[in-house]
Parts: sequence; C-alpha cells; structure tokens
Amino acid sequence: MKKDLIDLAMTSLEEKLEEWGEQRYRKDQIWLWLFKKGIKGIDEMTNLNKPLRDKIAAGCTVRFPKPKSEVCSQDGHTKKIVLELDDRSIIESVWMKEKDRHTVCVSTQVGCPLACRFCATGKMGFKRNLKASEMIKQLMYFRDTSIVDRIVFMGMGEPMLNLQEIEKALKVITSDYGFTISPRRITISTAGLPHGIVYIADNMPGIGVAISLNSPSEQVRRDLMPIARKYTIRELLNAARYFTRKGKRKITFEYILISGVNDSRDDARHLLDITSDIPCKINLIPYNPIPQVRLKKPNEAEIEKFRGYLLTGKPIITVRFSKGSEIFAGCGQLGSKIKIHAPSV
Repeated sequence: MKKDLIDLAMTSLEEKLEEWGEQRYRKDQIWLWLFKKGIKGIDEMTNLNKPLRDKIAAGCTVRFPKPKSEVCSQDGHTKKIVLELDDRSIIESVWMKEKDRHTVCVSTQVGCPLACRFCATGKMGFKRNLKASEMIKQLMYFRDTSIVDRIVFMGMGEPMLNLQEIEKALKVITSDYGFTISPRRITISTAGLPHGIVYIADNMPGIGVAISLNSPSEQVRRDLMPIARKYTIRELLNAARYFTRKGKRKITFEYILISGVNDSRDDARHLLDITSDIPCKINLIPYNPIPQVRLKKPNEAEIEKFRGYLLTGKPIITVRFSKGSEIFAGCGQLGSKIKIHAPSV
C-alpha cells in the first residue's frame, strides 16, 4: 500500500524531500495544499513541478477515513460522524455550533482504558492511540462542509495518554500553513492525569485544559472514575494550580452532575472549598444517560439548585447542556453503539 501523504507530511516529509533531491521549502507548499486548501489529490498541487508530483504519486496517496455514517441533531447545530480508519477501527467525532463558535470535538484514541462509569467510550475497552494525522483528518472532514474555529480534544479516549501525537497535530492546527487556529481556542481535557496537565503547562503555551473533576469526595470520585484510585484530588488540584501559574490562564473543571450522587449542598460547599484558590471556571454538565448504566440525569430544578449553591461562592459557573444528546453525540455518549472487542489496559 502507498504511504499516506498526510501522515508523511506530519512526520518525515523534510527527510523525504531531501531524499528526492528537493528543497525543504517544498514542505510548506505541500502543507498549504493539504491542510490549508484541503486538496484531495496530488495533481491538484499545481505550484509543484510535475517531476516532483510524479515522485510523490509514485509512493504516496492522499487518503482519508471512510465515513460510515453522519447524523445531525434536529436543530442542525450538532453533527456526529462515524469514521472507519485504515485498520478498520471505528471512531466518532462531533461538530457543534453555539452562537458564533464552531467547535470540533476530536477523538484521540480508539476506545478508552479509563472506564469511567458515566462514559460510554470507557465501556468499549481500549484498542490503540490515534496518530496525529488521524486527528487532523477528523478536522478536515468537518471543514469540507462547516466552519471550524475551535477545537476540543474531548472525544473518544483520554488525551493525556496520547500527548505526543496531539503535539504533532497542534503544529498543523496552529500553523499558518494549516488551520491557523489560535492556541487559546484549543482545549485538551483529562479525566485526571496530573503529569499531563503539568506537561501542557510546560510545553504547550496558550492551550487550555479541562479537568473532569465530578466530585469533591475522594470516595465518590473513585467510584465514578477508576483513575482516581491512582491520582488523588490533591495531586490533581496541585497540577491545576501549577497550570494557572505557569500559563497565566484559568483552568476549567468539568462536573458531570448526577442526581443523588454528587449534587448535594455539601458537595457544592466542598467543591467551592477545594477550588477557591484556583483561577477557574466550573462547567456543570447534566449527566447524559448511556445504555446499561444506572445513573440518573438531574432535572432542571436539581440543576438550578446545585448551581445556586455554587453561586454563593461567586466562581464562574456555566451549565452546559450537551448538544446532540438525542443522536448520542453528547458528553460521555461517544462510542455507545460501537464494540471494539479489545481488552482495557
């Protein structure tokens, strides 16, 4: 099989150009065609001379994942795409529109090894990390038909377990020869890996971080999120403090609100206590039901009551009603209809 030119462009294109006897500036031209203009074939790169195009075509092809299905929410503001990769792995990605924001939720793994109780992806088990080129192709798919001006690495998988490939993808996303998206419009989420938060603070200036906190109680958090048995809330909050100091920007705490589990007045007070010294935003996300999981979505009164408890501490509070939950595109719902038959690690 011929090499994937998009993957080559993100890994070893300069070396290949040198091997072909070409100047390295050709890399910028190829990036411009692939990532900025979104061409589908090598012959479309018209400012490359024909001998170079022939060399590229002899060993490479422009290859994209196969779309298995695309579903759109009733209001037209959310689209979910199911993609089949070269090895026949299946992933899902989501595009969302809110006012003037057009965000793609990018998957970083096939499945997820963390097995959070409230997340359908965790029920799949884990197959492999995605390559940077496979992340970029998710963005390229949506850009063909929609505006893309914000990116969240919050889809299938735990992004902090694949930061090396995310870094490669960010070079294309932020480049003038790529998507030209500011780091401040990009967020990487985590279920709670402190070392990943510190790494982003040290090596990815401007990139935002969202932590899936979900409870101020160690016991409840361990029940909801097995990763909490390895990393304590204290470790997580220390990493958050480091991020806000180093990056000089707020961090986001995601809080999946589950009726009768983490929505009491005491939960709110404790949450305010542990985050009071951290520049942050608390993002309340009402639980999205997934098959075969006995957790209950809070009603509007319960959501507003919990929000009211938090507002006594005057932090920045938002309530995010997940877009596209009716098409299983909401937070925690990706992969709910996919089986990968692979063990967790």
